[in-house]
Amino acid sequence: MVLQKKTLAEPFKMFLRNIEGYLTNKIENPSLTHEKYLSLSFPNQTTKISTINLGEINDDGVYSNINEIRQVFVQQELLNYQKILTKYFLNDDDLSKKLSLKDIKEMSNMLLDGLTCYPFNKLFTQAFDEMWNKKTQMFEKLNRQGEFRKTGLTKGSLRFRPPGDIEEVTQLLLAKTYNVLESKFSSTLEKYESLALFHLNFEFIHPFAEGNGRLGRFLTMFLSLSFNLIPPTFGSELLDNIDGETYYYQINKVLSPKMKAEDWNLIKKPPASFLHYYLSAVKTTIAYGRKWEETNPTSDWSDFYFMNLNHEEKNFLVKQINVVLQESSKGVV
Repeated sequence: MVLQKKTLAEPFKMFLRNIEGYLTNKIENPSLTHEKYLSLSFPNQTTKISTINLGEINDDGVYSNINEIRQVFVQQELLNYQKILTKYFLNDDDLSKKLSLKDIKEMSNMLLDGLTCYPFNKLFTQAFDEMWNKKTQMFEKLNRQGEFRKTGLTKGSLRFRPPGDIEEVTQLLLAKTYNVLESKFSSTLEKYESLALFHLNFEFIHPFAEGNGRLGRFLTMFLSLSFNLIPPTFGSELLDNIDGETYYYQINKVLSPKMKAEDWNLIKKPPASFLHYYLSAVKTTIAYGRKWEETNPTSDWSDFYFMNLNHEEKNFLVKQINVVLQESSKGVV
């Protein structure tokens, strides 16, 4: 079942701005506190990149004002995330929009706005710095903001898919996901499985030079809400106990063996352990909804998610909550 027109309820919009936005950004910035997130995301004023004092560069190539530079970088990341939340979720846009590759590239471009220029491309987004082009025998910027990457990509011990057919395989992944989500024959659990699989494969492809983690989580949330499915919250129910390490561990556990074997075929089915983790993340979102319900006893529980659901739509929401709670409580062999 798909809502013809989906309007997110105000409590859920506040959850996205103040809670989910913090949790997803803390995964990449472990030292980020909730207080710091709020102050940087909704500041009285922002620091212009052109006014940053870079300081001296020592013999190891380290800027003496690296902490100031990093804070401006993180603030720009957070401001970008608020902009993309506002555009796609907070302005009451129709969530029934079917995503295209153009949309995904636009989202990537928004998340990286102001982050691929100097000095950030020397410190944090080096994939956008000039690289040696063997063909032209010149230093060039091979990767462009908002475009699929043109170079290989390694993060720690993970080496991601070679860039040759990234556009085609990303389109294939999107089509496969929509096939399941749009089918009237797909069960609720199968739809959640397809979203878990989408998230895994998007991280496996890593289609852009930077920003794939936030974008992958954002796309998974968009696809979920488009089909009236509760999105995952990849973080603890407690704001001071974020499971960023668990998030990376669960993904790397699946991707690492494929990468070492240079098996670049898309993952066909989410492993039981990752599906359990994914459903537990959805359960976290449900837990926030229940906390809201406890503090708003006169409101209908469904008012946390969408506005003006009819009886049939509420029943669908109840059914999927029951499926998530049941499946996430099962032990993983």
